[in-house]
Amino acid sequence: MNKQKEKYVFIKVLGNEKEQVKAFGVLLSYSFRAFPKHKYLIPVEALKELKKSKVKIVLEEKK
Repeated sequence: MNKQKEKYVFIKVLGNEKEQVKAFGVLLSYSFRAFPKHKYLIPVEALKELKKSKVKIVLEEKK
């Protein structure tokens, strides 16, 4: 069986410091990469969790 590659998406977290901390808390249970200006490369699975926690995020386009 082939192991399916996990899909990742770029997001940007919006909002104040409280929102940033909330998002980071959710992301800690996943493997992710952080970039400057509140941008993260996260698994699609984590995206679903962020939506449940009502954190304001914007999907970024891959370059």
